[in-house]
Amino acid sequence: VSKNKKITILATPHTIFIANLISNSLEKIGISSQIEINNNKKKFSENLYFVICPQSFKTLPKNRIVFQLEQSISNRWFSKKHIKKLENSLLVMDYSLRNIEFLSTHLPLSQLYFTPISCFKLQTEVSTSSFDNQNNVYEYDVLFYGDTNNERRKNYLDALKNKYKVKIINNAFGEDIWNEIKKSKVVINIHYYEDALLE
Repeated sequence: VSKNKKITILATPHTIFIANLISNSLEKIGISSQIEINNNKKKFSENLYFVICPQSFKTLPKNRIVFQLEQSISNRWFSKKHIKKLENSLLVMDYSLRNIEFLSTHLPLSQLYFTPISCFKLQTEVSTSSFDNQNNVYEYDVLFYGDTNNERRKNYLDALKNKYKVKIINNAFGEDIWNEIKKSKVVINIHYYEDALLE
């Protein structure tokens, strides 16, 4: 990649964290990038793109590296159409060796790259002052953020509601989510699937 060409990272609001990780990694090696959220363009430049969750986009750039985030323990997203999107990409990055094992039955192993999701310094995404809660006054005991259209999660949340004040958020990002976190004593992560890979 020419260092004077800017790479574009296509992401959804849910995946901005990973977009920032990719952007920071590129910056460390002197490559500039820009992040575009929910950009469903019909035409793309010939430049290189990183596409996070390619199934979220109607059209995709030709020159793309994709970051695949679905879990192979469910066939929910692994349709022929989705596999074709991955197949037509330059490279496929994935956070899970189990996913890579599954994908290798559809794609050449040389096209698959294990890319664990690392931590991210909070200061670069949001100021640490956002977490100041010096009076230890909390609005709720437990915060859950994510999709609740899932029986497994509903059962856990219903049990928690019997004993604690629970706040559920399913569509907040960036500063909005940090503001809710600082009002909570505990943030809970409930796997969508019984044998979840991502969490």
